[in-house]
Amino acid sequence: MTLTATAVNGEATGSKDFEVTVLATTEAAGEAAWSFDGDLTESTGTYAPATTTGNRLTTTGGTASYVDDGVVGSALRLDGESGVRLPDGLIRTHQYSVSLWLRPAALTQFTTAFFGGPTTTSWISLNPRGWSDTTMLWSGEAWYDAVSPTLIPTGEWTHVAFTVDEGAVTLYLDGEPAFAGTGFPDVFTTDDAVFGLGVNHWDVPYEGDIDELGVWSRSLTPTEIADLANPVDPEPSFIDVEGSEHAVAIGWLAAEGISTGWSTPSGQEFRPLAQIKRDAMAAFLYRYSGSPEVTLPAESPFVDVTPTSTEFYEEIMWMFQEGISTGWETSAGREFRPLAPVKRDAMAAFLYRYAGQPAWTDPGESPFVDVTASSTEFFTEITWLESTGITTGWSTPAGQEYRPLAYTKRDAMATFLYRFDQLD
Repeated sequence: MTLTATAVNGEATGSKDFEVTVLATTEAAGEAAWSFDGDLTESTGTYAPATTTGNRLTTTGGTASYVDDGVVGSALRLDGESGVRLPDGLIRTHQYSVSLWLRPAALTQFTTAFFGGPTTTSWISLNPRGWSDTTMLWSGEAWYDAVSPTLIPTGEWTHVAFTVDEGAVTLYLDGEPAFAGTGFPDVFTTDDAVFGLGVNHWDVPYEGDIDELGVWSRSLTPTEIADLANPVDPEPSFIDVEGSEHAVAIGWLAAEGISTGWSTPSGQEFRPLAQIKRDAMAAFLYRYSGSPEVTLPAESPFVDVTPTSTEFYEEIMWMFQEGISTGWETSAGREFRPLAPVKRDAMAAFLYRYAGQPAWTDPGESPFVDVTASSTEFFTEITWLESTGITTGWSTPAGQEYRPLAYTKRDAMATFLYRFDQLD
């Protein structure tokens, strides 16, 4: 691909092209997802569709049906005599996460909901009802028991997830940790492990419903798990969002009427990877506030924002009057720069000011290696954002990064606002 950089200084401009080769990712580095909206198709397109099995993981046959009252859309229904075989090699590392919704019709001891392993002596199994008579994740035959204190109910949806990070394991029920420990076996040492839903090599198959299965080749954070446990069926439905890790937040944004996206001949688009512009950010915050009445000024406080030329004039006036954005002082007057993308440091400042600039003591040490009190303009705002769990940044070999000068994408903006809404 070709990247073009353009610099502008007054009337002078200059551009330079950079040829960049984007390396292909491996399947193991990707994510896999099944929504079970009437079939066994893998949502991201990375893997082939799953297939039905008989009453054991490696037997053929079986049937799968679907019910309309899934967590989001429809859901998979297993009859207690069949299962689903997922693509081989779905997990190939010692860092992974699995998330799914379960609504058991029956709870039979040792029956698996999610199973995977390279052999019949090396495997993991998520048991809605384990040997402990509670919900658990276990591994054999290098035995390890991640036992929760509770048993999930029949006839009700429960979000169940687990993460493994080089032996550190956490089991979650409805977004809350139910077990955490270390020393979990490194089962997936090859790329030919087999995986299934509702069936293993030995036990009675699962009877009940399953929805919104996701598998990641990394350990999700507690905040990400909590987001998955609070899904929203998006209205309107965006054709370019399915499989996105931000789908829950984008769905919430749509359901709340904060974003409608763009109408195209193919359907409604959200454009999750597009940069969020400052005028659109004003519109999102204004709608999030309930679209309050605005007393428009006799004259715009910004030289680049006018009632006739600016799409979100009223929303920008509201943002200015609320003190969320003051813009830039220039020799020509105050500028808002409505079409400029929102940088991540400014995103933190917008949310901090919207929250009323809550009392916050800067930490003695920054949680991010690229954010310091001496070099980062919005240090207080960014560290506050991290303290609330609204952002976790990126894990890198050098440490956690926030990337304050990077532009905010629309999918990330949705997640920022969604998590902000979850604050007590």
